[in-house]
Amino acid sequence: MSLALLPDKKTILINVIDITERRRLKQALYQEKEKFKKQAYTDTLTNISNRMAFNKHLAKTIYKKKESKEKFLLLYLDLDEFKGINDTYGHSLGDSVLIEFTSKLKEVLKPSDFFARIGGDEFSIIIEDLDAVDSIINDIKQVLLNMDIIENIPIKLTTSIGISMYPNDAKNCKDLLIAADRAMYKAKTIEGTSISYVGDRY
Repeated sequence: MSLALLPDKKTILINVIDITERRRLKQALYQEKEKFKKQAYTDTLTNISNRMAFNKHLAKTIYKKKESKEKFLLLYLDLDEFKGINDTYGHSLGDSVLIEFTSKLKEVLKPSDFFARIGGDEFSIIIEDLDAVDSIINDIKQVLLNMDIIENIPIKLTTSIGISMYPNDAKNCKDLLIAADRAMYKAKTIEGTSISYVGDRY
């Protein structure tokens, strides 16, 4: 609404415009942008954060911990022999395994733990509470033990977990990921669900 006093100093001109539709369209556009933004950072299969979201969160965590001079852990997980499940039973069952694994693991992780699917059968977890890592690893083992039957098909799942710590093992995103990835491949040399740390255990 706008008001204007005319030259006769007695008459006021009132101009009213209905902006309801304009506001509705603006809100709809905002919601659409937020939807696309969420899709860009979400893994379409498992509905958890994807690699792009993980890289962004890792950079933010490093910046935050650099300021506070605190440590955090980066866990890099790979499901062992997952290719064999896909080759033997098909990708549909493989997808079901990934969906169930992420769903069950989300239930036991804390809100402060950042969980993401990096790609394929590889996942990563950023843990800010160092004292909680043993509990989380035990939870991961239990989740895998409970996934012995998927779609009425008996399977055996194990995982290899590599762990790096900021800032002891690396001080930037790239090197911290490389360190955790190397530790994960070292863990793969051990039969069954296994864990490998980059440096001395904290």
